[in-house]
Amino acid sequence: MRSYRWRRRLLWLGAALVLLCGVVVAVLEVPNRSPKVQGPSNEPAPILKTPKPVRLTHHDEVVALRVGSEFISTAVARKDVDRSWNLVAPEFRSEVSRAQWDRGRLPVSPYSVRKTTWKFDYADSQGAGWTVTLYPAKGAHEPPQDFQIGLHPLGSGKRRHWVVDYWQAAPTSASALSSASSGSSSGSGTPASGKAKESEAWLLLPLALLSLIVLIPLGVAGVNYYRGNRARALMRP
Repeated sequence: MRSYRWRRRLLWLGAALVLLCGVVVAVLEVPNRSPKVQGPSNEPAPILKTPKPVRLTHHDEVVALRVGSEFISTAVARKDVDRSWNLVAPEFRSEVSRAQWDRGRLPVSPYSVRKTTWKFDYADSQGAGWTVTLYPAKGAHEPPQDFQIGLHPLGSGKRRHWVVDYWQAAPTSASALSSASSGSSSGSGTPASGKAKESEAWLLLPLALLSLIVLIPLGVAGVNYYRGNRARALMRP
C-alpha cells in the first residue's frame, strides 16, 4: 500500500516537473515584441533641402512686424480675436473652424500683453522669424515671457501679404534647450529607445528556483522509495 502511495506521488511530481519545463520553454520561445531598428536600406534617403538664407528687405520687415504685432494684440491678447483669422496661414488654423476661432478656441495660449520687444532671428527662402518678449499688463501676476514667431509671404504682386505660420514659447533655460535639441534630433529618423533591450536570461533564475520545489521532494521520495524496497528485500527469508 505504501509502495502504491509513493508511486502515485512520484507520478504527480513528475507531471508537475514536465509542466514546469513546458512553461520554461514557452517563455524562452516567445518572440521579442520590442521594436527592432531596421538595418541600412539600399534605397537612397530623401534629401531635405535647407532653406537658403536671404536678406530681408526693409519693406518686408515693416510689413511682417506689423502683421506679427497685430497677431499678438488680437489672438494672443484675446482682443478682437476675429480680426486675427486672416493674419495666420491656413495650416496654422487648419484644426479649428472660423466659428471656434471667433469664440476664442484657437491654438494660441492667451497672454495679457502690455508691451513687446522684438529680436530678429532669421530670414530665408521660406520666411522670417523673431523672438518676441511679452511683458504683462499691470496687475497681471505673470512674468515676462519669450515667444518665437514665424511668418512667410503669400501671393504675388499687389496680393502679396505676410501671415503668421508659427507661434511657440521660446526655451529659456539650459534644460529646456537641451530637451528641445534632443527632441529635434529624435525626430530626424533615428528611433529613440526608452529602455535598453533586456536579456531573457534573467527568467531562468526564478524558474530554476521554482523547479527546486519539485526536484527536491522528488529526489527525497526516490531515495525513500529505494531504501524501503531494499529494507523489504533484506527482511525476506
